[in-house]
Amino acid sequence: MKSTSLQCSTILLLTAFLFTGCASTINLKGSWSEDALQSKLEEGNNLILVKVNDRNARYVLEEQFKVRLAEKGIQSETASIKFPPLDPNKKTTEDQVSETAQMFKSENIDLVVLTTLKEIDQTVHTQTSGGYYAGGGYYAPPYRRFSRYYYSYYDPGVYVPLSSTTSVSKNYHLETVVFDLNGNENEQLLSVTSVEVKDPGNIEKVAAKYAQSVVDRILGSE
Repeated sequence: MKSTSLQCSTILLLTAFLFTGCASTINLKGSWSEDALQSKLEEGNNLILVKVNDRNARYVLEEQFKVRLAEKGIQSETASIKFPPLDPNKKTTEDQVSETAQMFKSENIDLVVLTTLKEIDQTVHTQTSGGYYAGGGYYAPPYRRFSRYYYSYYDPGVYVPLSSTTSVSKNYHLETVVFDLNGNENEQLLSVTSVEVKDPGNIEKVAAKYAQSVVDRILGSE
C-alpha cells in the first residue's frame, strides 16, 4: 500500500458550476493509492466518470482524463460518450446505484475513475482606500518678520473620498477516486486524491492541469 503526505502545487478551474475568472490555483491536499493500481488500470477496461452540474465541464474533464491516461499507456472510455443518457448528478437510492454498477459491469467495465465536487467555499474580500487628505502641508515664509510668520498656514490638501472594492473568491474541493467493480463489495476502493481548486478559470486549461496532476499522483509519476 502506498500513501502520500499533504502537498501543494499551482493551477486550476471549471465553468458555470466551476469556471469563471482570474488566475487559479490547484492545491493537492492528499492522495492514497493501492500498489496494484497502475497494473489494474493497464489491464482493465476503464471508465472515466465526472459528477459536476455543468455538462460541458463534465465532458471536457472526462476527455482530459482519457488523454492523460493514454499518455501513460492506459486506455479508457468516458461516461459522457459511452453512456450519454446517464445523469451522474441525479439523486438516486443505493439500489439504483447498484443497478448502475451492474450496467457498467455488463458493458465489461472493470475500473471506474470517478471525480466528484465535494464542497464550495466562498470568501469575500473587501479593500478600502481613501478617507484622507492628500497633497497638503505646512507653508511658512522666512521667520524674520512677524507678519510673514503670522501668514503661515496649513493646507489640508485635496480630500480623497473613502471607497472600497469587493471581490469574491471561490474554492472548489474535488475528489477523484478509483473503484474496482470486480472486487469484494467493501474492498473496491483503490485510490483517493483530494484537490482544492481556487478561482477556476479557462475550462480547457484547468481541466488539463487537474487531470494531469491527479493522473501523475495516482500513478506515482510525481
